[in-house]
Amino acid sequence: MRQILLVEDEVDSREALARALTRAGYTCFAVGSADEARAVAAGETDLDAAVLDVKLGADDLAGVLLVKPLREAFPGLAVVVITAFANLDTVKRALND
Repeated sequence: MRQILLVEDEVDSREALARALTRAGYTCFAVGSADEARAVAAGETDLDAAVLDVKLGADDLAGVLLVKPLREAFPGLAVVVITAFANLDTVKRALND
């Protein structure tokens, strides 16, 4: 089964995205922080994709900082970075990590 790690600190958004991903046939590990994401990733051997919110709580780049370690742990991992607070520098950083 396809597995997705969803990292979104806003509860309503996380729940809505998790429902949509589950309906689409994914096993969804939905968490609200970078620390929770690291814990899930450490226990999973086969993540297919990650959906990462850029801003998690007070940390403006917490989601972006997860890109590199997740890709190292899961080669070929598809990563989608989402945010309501985008700016060009953040987008460039997400793409380069």
